[in-house]
Amino acid sequence: MQLDDTLIALADDTRRSILRRLASGEARVTEVAEPFDKLTQWMQDTRQFWSSRLDLLEAALRADDAIEKAKKTPPPPKKRSRK
Repeated sequence: MQLDDTLIALADDTRRSILRRLASGEARVTEVAEPFDKLTQWMQDTRQFWSSRLDLLEAALRADDAIEKAKKTPPPPKKRSRK
């Protein structure tokens, strides 16, 4: 990380407030975010975004597993027709 990046990050009032809160001791994310409605909304939006993406990923992986299992399973024997 470059010094410029650090200074740019510290130029933001919200980030400085968060750092002051964390400097006073350990805190849960929700405790740190509580005074910042913008931050809270962002966290909720981000959580919703990633939850839906992870749900889609899980469904895709399950489908891939099912396809691979089907490929490995031998087909059932054909029934002979009687005349």
